[in-house]
Amino acid sequence: MPNAYIVNFGLPLQVVTNGVLKSIEHRVVTNPKEARRSVGVFITPSWDCLISPVEEFLSKENPACYHAITFREFYNMHSVVKDGLSSVFTISHKNIQETVDTQI
Repeated sequence: MPNAYIVNFGLPLQVVTNGVLKSIEHRVVTNPKEARRSVGVFITPSWDCLISPVEEFLSKENPACYHAITFREFYNMHSVVKDGLSSVFTISHKNIQETVDTQI
């Protein structure tokens, strides 16, 4: 798409919106025939910031899918580097929470 802006929402925003906005796996693929410009911008909260679904996205029909945790805890859960590669793999916070909840 010419002159397009693409915005990828990160996992913290998925938690804040209780899953309304979905984080996606993404990567840049080069095109040898056309030039492109990419700018990566990352906005992150402080380590002690509490991340949880906000009230505007919660109801009886749509209860919270995520528990409140600090951004540091969230970052540590989702930044898994495998086999020394530079690729970062993400894991499902919701699935981890469900597993923890069933063990408690």
